[in-house]
Parts: sequence; C-alpha cells; structure tokens
Amino acid sequence: MIKRKGVRILKYLSMWTFLIIYAWLLAPGSKGKNDLVMMKLISGQFATVEPLVVMIFSCLGLFPLLFASLIMPNDSFKLPGWPFSLLSFGLGAFALLPYFVLKGEKSTKSRGFSLLNKWLTSPTFLLSLLTITLILYLYGFAAGSFSGYIEAFKHSQLVSVMTVDFFVLTWLTYILFRGHRYRFICVLPILGPLVLLLTINQKTTHL
Repeated sequence: MIKRKGVRILKYLSMWTFLIIYAWLLAPGSKGKNDLVMMKLISGQFATVEPLVVMIFSCLGLFPLLFASLIMPNDSFKLPGWPFSLLSFGLGAFALLPYFVLKGEKSTKSRGFSLLNKWLTSPTFLLSLLTITLILYLYGFAAGSFSGYIEAFKHSQLVSVMTVDFFVLTWLTYILFRGHRYRFICVLPILGPLVLLLTINQKTTHL
C-alpha cells in the first residue's frame, strides 16, 4: 500500500515537472502580445478563433469545477485542498498536481461548508456541467477542424500549453477513479467523470 502510494506521488511529481519544463522551454508558438490567438481569447473574440481551440479553452474553465466537486467534499487531508482547487481556475493542473503530492494522510475531520459540498455534488450542478460540456463538444467538433487546431498549436504558445494541460487533467481524473470498474470512460474528458459522479457514490473516488 505504501509502495503504491509512493509510486502515485512520483507520477504526480513527474507530471508536474514535465508541465513546467514544457511550458517554459518546449512549448512551440509565439508568446505574450505576439500570441495572436491568446490576445483574441482574452479579449473575447471567440468568433475569430478556431472552434476546437475555443472548445478546449472553455473546457479548461470547466475542469476546475469538476475537481472542486471531487476535492472539496473530501477535503480532510493534512493539507487543505480548497486553496489548490481555487488556484486551478487560473493554473489548471499546475495547481492541482502539487496538492496530490503534498496532501498527506487523511484525518477524521472534513473541512469546508456542508451546503457548498452538497451543491458541488448535487445532480443539478453535475448535470449542468454535463450539458455545458456537451454543447462545447458539439460546437468544437461540428464547426472546427483538426488542421486548424494544429496550426494554432504550432503558432500559439497558449494553445500548445493548454492542450497539454487538458490531457494531464484528463489523466488525473482517470487516476482518481482507480479501482472503479467503469473508470475507462474517464478518457472522455469531463464527460466521463461526470457520468461516474452522477451514477456512483461520490466517496468511491480515490483522492
């Protein structure tokens, strides 16, 4: 058990290190004000951006809500999880991976507000996320093109970094549902974990 935990921590730490190295040294494309895609996204000019890029960008805004529903109701480890959950809205996996490395052992007392935790795990909240995700997927895959996305990936550092971040977050949800017989559906980003949360006991996740 201890050995398995050590292996998981090593995986989280390795992935976090890879993300940092990729973002700072390896990610292709223009950066800062020279990154035209980034400037359009932060200014809300979504209609002028490749739809698949908009889809991934928007999904990265939904992932923190998904992780909030996983972390905050189970926030009973030595290291509080809610600050990392909040930071993930701006930093994604860059904020979440350190939490899973450093959180320590589980204690008996849970943190957070019970009403907030109930809302985060309620069918209404989860179904809302599911609906928004489906809409984004329909928009991205119906209106977008993979060739257009590849071009954006090559020329925009933001797109290249957020693409890797997106896949790391998907991998992380898959890890958190280890031991569940249907966790393979977590390969469907956001959708898979939401389906599992809607159909199983929330406490069966393995934080």
